[in-house]
Amino acid sequence: MMRMMNFLRLIKMQHILHFRWIVNQMNPYIVVTKRKLLSFFLIIPFAIGMIIYFFLKGLFYLMLSNDFQPTKEQVEVTLSFLYLALFWRLLTHSYREVFLRAFYSNDYKFLTIHNNDMISIRLAKLVDAFFLNIIFFTLPFFVGASLAFNHVFIGYHIHIMYYILDTFLVIGLALITRMLIMSLSGLLKQQKSSKARSWFVSLPFYFVRLGITALVGYFSFYIIYNSSAMKTIIKKFQSFEWFTGLITSLYFPTNWVLQGLYIPFIILLLFGIYVLLWIHKKFKGAILGTDSIQRGNFTIPNLLFKKTNSKLGNLFYKDLLLLVRNRELVLPQLRLFLTLAALFLGISLAVSELGWFRIDAVSFSTIVVFQLLVTAFAGNMVTRVTSIDAEGKMIKVLLIHLKNPFKLFQAKFILHFLFLLLINFMVSLIFTIAIKANVKVITFGFVSLLLISIVSSLSFLVANVIFPRFDWEDESRIGTSDKANILESIILRIYELINITVFGTSGAFLYAHRLNEQTFFQYSIGCILLTSLSWSVILLIVMRYPWWKGWKI
Repeated sequence: MMRMMNFLRLIKMQHILHFRWIVNQMNPYIVVTKRKLLSFFLIIPFAIGMIIYFFLKGLFYLMLSNDFQPTKEQVEVTLSFLYLALFWRLLTHSYREVFLRAFYSNDYKFLTIHNNDMISIRLAKLVDAFFLNIIFFTLPFFVGASLAFNHVFIGYHIHIMYYILDTFLVIGLALITRMLIMSLSGLLKQQKSSKARSWFVSLPFYFVRLGITALVGYFSFYIIYNSSAMKTIIKKFQSFEWFTGLITSLYFPTNWVLQGLYIPFIILLLFGIYVLLWIHKKFKGAILGTDSIQRGNFTIPNLLFKKTNSKLGNLFYKDLLLLVRNRELVLPQLRLFLTLAALFLGISLAVSELGWFRIDAVSFSTIVVFQLLVTAFAGNMVTRVTSIDAEGKMIKVLLIHLKNPFKLFQAKFILHFLFLLLINFMVSLIFTIAIKANVKVITFGFVSLLLISIVSSLSFLVANVIFPRFDWEDESRIGTSDKANILESIILRIYELINITVFGTSGAFLYAHRLNEQTFFQYSIGCILLTSLSWSVILLIVMRYPWWKGWKI
């Protein structure tokens, strides 16, 4: 009993500390007392539930106005999908962060002083702040959505068991499964298995999530575009009867609760708890610590620079290794980018089916616009490495050992350009495949990709060289020079404005039959070639000025 009380006390402490940290990030001057804490945990979920209730109520009334009345089978398919999505979300959310806190923390000795046994500490750390998301979003969403549905549709009501008891059971299954997977990963790591990595589960999960995101983008576009959106969705689901049959099948334990199979479900939960406790008893010795983290050797073939003593090569590979090894620099934003790319793929497939891209001019113009957007997004992802600011106080050492910093500028430019080119290539490839573009559009698209990446990289470098900021104390402050950001924005926005104006004007004349498609491509490609060449020459001339002599170091 004492062990259980300690376990619950640790979980409560973790949730309170994590919540206080979130509040402190929003407003460091708020003092979270017990009364404020209680009010937060009561008012915020209620407010979120009310917002979801009124929003979905309006959406359901819109569906009802389109003569849509859901049947029992459709509601069951929707609930099955929601429970699967909930299970997947809870299973994968903050997986890596929780795993690191559970198995690579240094506060175990401190916690054992307060009569906490090692198993309770491990299990509590695996729970982490799991229930904050449940309290503030999951339960308000399910309760608000169910009440809104029951208020609007009178043909079939969602029973209170579905959005209260069944939701709690699915949450419990997700938590036990998540703790089991992390425990197995930790146990395999302790046994020094070279194949045991925490991402052996999270990576497949992430790719499946990207596929689900693409489907969401595909169906969402139909909801926005088609006035009879729900009927279209139903037709799409009817064409995937095998898919809906799989979602509602008993292969997924999340459907057991919908079918009333509570006893097998509870037996599964108890079995999972038993296996979890058994695994932790098999841990021998102390828990994995930070000393056990080993970084494997990482080598990159010297393909770009043949001389091993090349200053340019050394500077380039220094930044490249930093970019690859420090996952926190790019990985979070890269995940967001891949999610947006999956959503974009789904929308592109839906738009392509409508025949909007049968005209080559429309396809090419859309590709260029998205390349401009993706370039800005990708540039922010790699700023902390390719910025001159990233050198910090070490810039003094570099200036001493380099006759002039042009080698450093070249290395930064090459890495920034290659990264933008890679990200832009991924998006352009996805889009051209989705719209089934012909060879002419693909060729012009990749020419514009190359030119936009060059101009964007040069603009970033020039602005960063003229207005650097080396006095940062934290990595998050790299690339935050206001003057550099304003200068870069002015250079790129003028470049984008000229090209978009020419594209739009040519497109309008093409639509009015004042131009043919061949002339449209001549004007468009000629404009982007001319502006890119002009901007590149001007920026390279500006770079020849010794701006580093006026740097404040």
